[in-house]
Formats: sequence, C-alpha cells, structure tokens
Amino acid sequence: MGYDWRHQRGAPAYGSHHQHEGRSNPYYDVIVKINALGSLSQLDPKDFADENGYAARIADRLKKEEMKTHQLRRFFDPLVKIREELKKGRSWKDVRGQVHLTLPLLAFSVGRKLAPKEFYDLARTCINKIESDSDDEKKKESFLRFMDFLEAIVAYQKYFEETRRGGGERG
Repeated sequence: MGYDWRHQRGAPAYGSHHQHEGRSNPYYDVIVKINALGSLSQLDPKDFADENGYAARIADRLKKEEMKTHQLRRFFDPLVKIREELKKGRSWKDVRGQVHLTLPLLAFSVGRKLAPKEFYDLARTCINKIESDSDDEKKKESFLRFMDFLEAIVAYQKYFEETRRGGGERG
C-alpha cells in the first residue's frame, strides 16, 4: 500500500489492517491512534507506559529488527536537550526547527538500514501532530507527551536488551 501524503500534514495513512508476522503492527497501531487524537497531548500515558503498552511493543519490535539502543539515542538525545530548553522557558518557536532537524538524523539511520522505516514514520507522525496544535503552549504540551512516549520506548528497549542478555535480574 502506498502513502496518502495529504493525510495529517504528511503523516502516512495507515489503517488497522496492517499486519506483521500475523499480528498487529505496533507502529501502525500507534500511528492510527495518534492520527485519531485531536492533540498528541491527549495520548494517555497508560496506553504507552504499561508493560504491554505501545512503548513496550515498539521497543520489542525494535529489538527484533536489531535497532541498537545507540541508534535510538542518536535521535532521542537531541530531543532531550530541546525538552530542557523548553523547561527553561524557551518558546516553541525557538526550538521548532531543532525538533524538525531530528528527522533527518533518523532518516539517515533508516537509509543505512540501522533503523526501521516504520519507526521514522511514527516519529514523523508525532512531530506533525505536534505542529497541528492550535497554539505554541499546546505544541509544547504535545512535545512533552511525545518525549514521555519516547522515553518509555528507550527504557523498554534497554530493558529488553538486558533481559535478552541475561542481565535483567539484578539485586
């Protein structure tokens, strides 16, 4: 299936019929959920933070696709710095360009086959949804929810990496 580039300001148009390995595909499930929201800030943390939530399912898929934590951090770390700038009082307009510049970092990883295209699609969908908010304060709220979601993905990816190595039980 091709993309409908008119849908959600450039976000891929995915339906729930997308399957991978006979199961629901977590990337597409989340994209459909995000596209249905009025604002990304409405994404319920329970939906992504629970052990069987979106973040864990995506992190599990990233591990199966052999995306290394390092590659995810190359995309995530600049966003962490942007979050800190926002918390120090910078406006969305001040950081907007920096947020968009993270997508080429992720695209580079996709091009080198170090990250799945579906993860890029998910990130792009989230950033487009942030931009669709009505004012800068709402965009800031949505960006912070995006960061919560990404932080959960990074945490679960690290958890799965350690448990698969046999290092998950420490005490």
